Amino acid sequence: MTGDGGATWKVVPLPSSWVGSVSCPTTTFCMAGGGSDASGSVPVGKVMVSTDGGTTWTSQSVPIGISSVEYVSCAAADVCVATGQQASGGTAVALTTTDGGSAWAEHPLPLGFSPSTLACPSVSVCELGGTANQRAAEIVSSTDGGATWSEQSTPPAMGAYVFGLGCSSTADCVAVGDGGTTGESMAPVVDGTADGGSTWTPEQSTVRPAQLAAVACEASGRCLVVGEQLTGSTSGGTFSFVDNNPLVLVPIRAGDAPFHGSMGGTHLNAPVVGMAADPATGGYWEVASDGGIFAFDAPFHGSMGGTHLNAPVVGMAADPATGGYWLVGADGGIFTFGGGEFFGSMGDAPLNAPITAMAAVPGGGGYWQVASDGGIFSF
Repeated sequence: MTGDGGATWKVVPLPSSWVGSVSCPTTTFCMAGGGSDASGSVPVGKVMVSTDGGTTWTSQSVPIGISSVEYVSCAAADVCVATGQQASGGTAVALTTTDGGSAWAEHPLPLGFSPSTLACPSVSVCELGGTANQRAAEIVSSTDGGATWSEQSTPPAMGAYVFGLGCSSTADCVAVGDGGTTGESMAPVVDGTADGGSTWTPEQSTVRPAQLAAVACEASGRCLVVGEQLTGSTSGGTFSFVDNNPLVLVPIRAGDAPFHGSMGGTHLNAPVVGMAADPATGGYWEVASDGGIFAFDAPFHGSMGGTHLNAPVVGMAADPATGGYWLVGADGGIFTFGGGEFFGSMGDAPLNAPITAMAAVPGGGGYWQVASDGGIFSF
């Protein structure tokens, strides 16, 4: 578990032989699904709950005859949906609870469907990805909290399984997987829906060849995917796994804004601190604290990269009148590129607090600077 956004992690024991998934709808309540071997090596499904953010866990009851609880998604504290497997026959079923796992109800899934990922963006809406008869990827949906499920359209180019599902709302979701099992079909697949799964379309992304395993989406629409790095070439048709080399890729989706590329996964001399959209092309620029500019479907007009700065760059703004841009330093200094006119700055002026950002006047003709104490300087 981590309490600092993933910077550091610690191992916490769980009362289960294995864990399939974990869902934390709040900072304190978490639920995990898994399984254990009972006496005589008879598999028994396990549900574990934490009410202190994952530090300690207690076992909860599961319906009799459930041999494993593989996928869990909680839209709110105590309100969760899970998938289980029946010990007799191995049939997959949906499990629902509204009291934090003390009591569960069991519900059938479509015939021949095997789940592999679950996402519930609300207490009523859930998306469940998996495979139909082990041959084709399929997504089924519930609008009554997991009691009943109906088949959705198949995500395009997806292979035999949907490996990960993430939803930022009841309408907007992302599905990840790959095109198959060997050769060129191993290329990662990222599909999205904006209508609750009725239709799926390919998402633009910079995902490198990888076996994508899972995806999580924030309410803002930003999604993170995680997978395993592959070596080889999609044109060459061969891939091999890189052992112990997890690959985190961000972002793959952000609402309706087009994705033109990013510096994610690329070594940077300094962190990116801001960005601005190009009103002419629809592309954008990223700016780093050393003044470096990275242009994506937008013209490069120059940068301060490699130049000595009195203070780090903290932001930028596009000039709607000329198509150029300005960079602003923490000391209020302004750097103009691409025809952006210099209207003045706070450089060399005493400041009570450092400048943190800037914004252009709509239509051009000026800009504002803002300091960390809320002070505004207009030019």
